[in-house]
Amino acid sequence: MKMTVDNLTSEQCKILDQMWSMDTKEELAGWFGSLTKEKRDTAYVLHNLMILEAIDNELDDNLTVAKMMLSSIGVSSV
Repeated sequence: MKMTVDNLTSEQCKILDQMWSMDTKEELAGWFGSLTKEKRDTAYVLHNLMILEAIDNELDDNLTVAKMMLSSIGVSSV
């Protein structure tokens, strides 16, 4: 899955790189717990951005399929 989050600071990129390297939810939860409050707040925001981006990608894929299905039965979609 390709994921893009633009306009991040170098610190935010480092946090995302660390987050992305986690293998399990338990490992991620432990890592969140090890952060300072400021970094944890930033990590939570970045985590939510990743979730929203994943949802957006899924919706885009579903929309493409839906448009193809509509087109196959002669319905134009804008």
